[in-house]
Amino acid sequence: MPSLRHHIIWTTLRLTRFRYRMGKDLAKNRAQRAEPTGLLKYRFTRENFDGHPVWRISPKGKSVPKKTLYHLHGGGHVYGMLPLQFPIWADLAERANAEVIAPCYPLPPCFTASIVNDFCHRHFEQIISEKGLENITLSGDSAGAQLALSLAMKRRDEGRPLPKRLILWSPWVDLSMSNPEIKNYLGAAILEPKSLKSAGLRFAGELDVQDPQVSPIYGYLPGLPDLHVFTGGRDLLHPDIMKFCEKAKQEGVNVALTVEPDMGHYWMFLPQPEAKKTVSETAALIQ
Repeated sequence: MPSLRHHIIWTTLRLTRFRYRMGKDLAKNRAQRAEPTGLLKYRFTRENFDGHPVWRISPKGKSVPKKTLYHLHGGGHVYGMLPLQFPIWADLAERANAEVIAPCYPLPPCFTASIVNDFCHRHFEQIISEKGLENITLSGDSAGAQLALSLAMKRRDEGRPLPKRLILWSPWVDLSMSNPEIKNYLGAAILEPKSLKSAGLRFAGELDVQDPQVSPIYGYLPGLPDLHVFTGGRDLLHPDIMKFCEKAKQEGVNVALTVEPDMGHYWMFLPQPEAKKTVSETAALIQ
């Protein structure tokens, strides 16, 4: 049964028509980014790669561990870092005793899929040379999970070694938003399909929105590392996530699936007990 806090947060998001916020921000046609605030701004370190921020955080009071979570953030390819993401990365660093590295990759409208994927590929290669692939877990949430999958598929296609595991939170695997089952999830959703479809088309740029570099569900999946996927049963993206997991299993990929039936999109970033449970489970996967 969902917690009382979850009911309060979800009801507030729906009553304030949060689902339409992305469409309004998309219409402004500019990328938006947050930075860590409060005490967290003293714990995160910032560096740059190709002119874009990269944020790092390690467990408090310890030397920087070799064990690393390389995480690609979500935001629908409309938002950069979101304020609610930094506390979760700090929590993951503590629970997993790992350094979390999160690049603020380039965004549309100035940069589209081909450039963004290339940025992630080159930066990940730099982190491998620093930390060693055997010490890195690759992860992503929502749109960042799409980028993490695209990164893994590109490395596989180029014959490069892959991390042992890929952790995906609420992954956006089909940016075309063409699955007819989506309409069955509108009632409880905090996302709005029209805005997501527009954001997906803008991100795709010169590519077809169903190109595997944009929508991994249409790609060739054999040879990917073990996948651990977290999805909420009330997420607008849930039908596509389930379809993707089934396809991956049929194509020989080892998939571990965690379904939180009463949760919607991005529940793991909200201040509720269900988020702490998912963060704890995720930390245990970081090796």
